[in-house]
Amino acid sequence: MGKTGQYRQIDGFKPEGGQNPRAQSGCAGKGDEISPLVTVAHGRNKRILIVDDDAGIRSALLVALSGMGYEAAAASSGSEALNVFLRNRYDLVITDLQMPGMDGWTLASLIKDRFPNIPVVLMTGQEKEDVMKDPRGNCIDCAIFKPLKLQELEKELKEMFGIAQ
Repeated sequence: MGKTGQYRQIDGFKPEGGQNPRAQSGCAGKGDEISPLVTVAHGRNKRILIVDDDAGIRSALLVALSGMGYEAAAASSGSEALNVFLRNRYDLVITDLQMPGMDGWTLASLIKDRFPNIPVVLMTGQEKEDVMKDPRGNCIDCAIFKPLKLQELEKELKEMFGIAQ
């Protein structure tokens, strides 16, 4: 099921059981809210699927990621996302944790079961400590916390895709 139960360190917190060898820097933490302001395009045709039941967050991320040069699409639920993902294949999935029906953990697990090399980023408003302790962390590559800092998200995406900074 994807990784070995360890994912990227976040703002000084370490996942239970140690640190992912890739954990050079933390993912976005609390602070700046999502802003549609974006930087120079660098996505190089990478395809990202955004999954969130909040239309405002989906819309803001679509604008931001498109402005960064990524081809972004969105789904409003885990089941819709799984169907869209299986039909279109994406290079990375950013999913909300808490959604009606299928939650982000379940979606991440289903994607990693079939496509273990596809990065899955969990996005949540939950407390960091609760997320870091969750044993389902082996099915995600990174956790980011709302409200998002777009500069940190951009940095993490570049790193995951191996794009020079």
